[in-house]
Amino acid sequence: MVALEQQIEAKDAEIRRLRTRALLAEAEAEVAPSEGTQTTDSSPVRSGGGPAEGEFTWNVNPASVYPIEVLEIDAKEVRRSDHYLTFAWRIVLRNVSDRRQAFRAEVQFMDRTGLAIDDLRTDLVKLDGQESRTITDQKVIARPGADSVESVRPLLELKLGRP
Repeated sequence: MVALEQQIEAKDAEIRRLRTRALLAEAEAEVAPSEGTQTTDSSPVRSGGGPAEGEFTWNVNPASVYPIEVLEIDAKEVRRSDHYLTFAWRIVLRNVSDRRQAFRAEVQFMDRTGLAIDDLRTDLVKLDGQESRTITDQKVIARPGADSVESVRPLLELKLGRP
């Protein structure tokens, strides 16, 4: 009986994920792309002429069905050893609604092909209406995987109910 309930719960979760993806795709299709941004997903796009060695600067398209905009996300290699690399990262977020929002941000460290090498999640962030905030920290990634990190990508997980 427990196994059946778990299967039903897993199917329900998959249906919710598919519906969310469909809503996101529909909303992004309505937004015309602007120069220097990518609207198909939250994948990073390189700004300027590209990063210098060991430095990443990525801007993302803020168009979203969510009330939170990712204005910018950056990462830079700050320390290197034989066993790991340390990346300093920063994400700039803005609540575009008039209501307080609560969410967690996930930062994914991606390789050239778009595969996530590593990731991290922030603590619960609460933003008042129209508030912006910059979140910074560092992430240690073991080698050799860390050597293939070329970009970062944000994901947001909104908290349902009253923030």
